[in-house]
Amino acid sequence: MGLTNAQFYTSGHFFWDERADILEDQVLAPIQNSVEMGLMIEAAVQRISSYSYYEQLFIDSFGDAVVTRERIALALAQFVRSIISTQSKYDLGEANGFANFTQEELLGQQLFNGSARCIIPILERFGPKPFF
Repeated sequence: MGLTNAQFYTSGHFFWDERADILEDQVLAPIQNSVEMGLMIEAAVQRISSYSYYEQLFIDSFGDAVVTRERIALALAQFVRSIISTQSKYDLGEANGFANFTQEELLGQQLFNGSARCIIPILERFGPKPFF
């Protein structure tokens, strides 16, 4: 599941199986997952603490240089919230009935929204409103 526009995600859960209740929980999971980064959070805290250039960043963000699991989660979640999409071809197409799409792109959009059933489970679960 992509993280673009995560700040607008209103269902209250993250990951496809919704196991993370808040973005601060979601951002730490890949770090600790053995298939992804495989780094225990305690090791991540030690590693980040060992880089001198993070000291001022933590002071600026949190008032002191102490690195904690919670502060890493807050910083990463805030970063993810800053990843927004407003000018992609799709974003612009929504505003003009997808007049900017090629015939092939329109077919792909129809497939995604129709017979391939990519969007159907999302609509069944969250309704016709955007879920992010």
